[in-house]
Amino acid sequence: MKIRAFVPLVTYTDANSDAIAANAALVARHLGAELHALSLNVTIQPVSNALSRLLIDVREMVQETEAQSRLRGQHLLAEIVKQAQEAGVGATTAEVAVPPAL
Repeated sequence: MKIRAFVPLVTYTDANSDAIAANAALVARHLGAELHALSLNVTIQPVSNALSRLLIDVREMVQETEAQSRLRGQHLLAEIVKQAQEAGVGATTAEVAVPPAL
């Protein structure tokens, strides 16, 4: 059975840099492992507050934040696949929506 190296990718608030892809691929090659990358995309619970609708559009801000998280995750997953191919390492990817860690 081949070793599988797990790479969780954080997309919110301090997202991983692109360098994680090359580093993960090199480590996997060194270990003789395959990579499995999981993008942790943020999902934020709706805020129901009268002030949040009067002062700022919180709903729109939440939607934009979630969309940016998904885009960053997709970008990082694509980088993982690209770097894994260049390193001759197998790679699988997945995405999951999770609430922010507070």
